[in-house]
Amino acid sequence: QVQNFMKKPPSYILEIGGGYGSLAAKLKKFYKDSKIILIDLPEANLLQTYYLSSCFEKCNIFTYEDFKIKKNNVLQKEDLNNFDFVALPPWCIEKLSLNNSIDLVINTRSMMEMNMKTIKNYFDYIHKFLKTDGIFYNVNKYEKTTSGDTIKISNYP
Repeated sequence: QVQNFMKKPPSYILEIGGGYGSLAAKLKKFYKDSKIILIDLPEANLLQTYYLSSCFEKCNIFTYEDFKIKKNNVLQKEDLNNFDFVALPPWCIEKLSLNNSIDLVINTRSMMEMNMKTIKNYFDYIHKFLKTDGIFYNVNKYEKTTSGDTIKISNYP
């Protein structure tokens, strides 16, 4: 479905809540030159690095350990050149200097697990990072109440 909307192969893809990395692996197989940034909980980041390493034996993955030793803890677009994937926890997103750089942002089924404050925070970054002609692919239930709030997709920022 994403391919139908992409006018050209995306250089940079951001997936928020990518689980163990299955969609990221499929995207990488189709868009070999794309840099894929995964923002998820640390436990998911661990699964992502394991799964993606098993799918792509020679891939380079930038992890939170790499991020912690980086000067100023700021990740810029140029820093991604040597990596196929970036797997970071949510608190690192504010240190990504990727303004107007991302071609495709994806969230499937995880925003419904967040409260509205967290969703708004992610939307602020989506607006900041996504190129003007970029695509935001969002698949979530219309309404869910398990996060402590009643979350409706119609109320997304």
